[in-house]
Amino acid sequence: MLLSLVRKLNAKPDIAPTKEFQNLVDNSFVFIDINQEDIQAVTFYGWLKVKCRR
Repeated sequence: MLLSLVRKLNAKPDIAPTKEFQNLVDNSFVFIDINQEDIQAVTFYGWLKVKCRR
């Protein structure tokens, strides 16, 4: 799922601020306990959220 979001964003950078893409990002992550979370996944999620705000 993560790579498909990057592919969509790469193909059409203008979709980032759309509500549909924001919903895709929000619904694509399952949050788990912070002690078990992968730091790369957290970083990637933060990067995508910032892209959605532009």
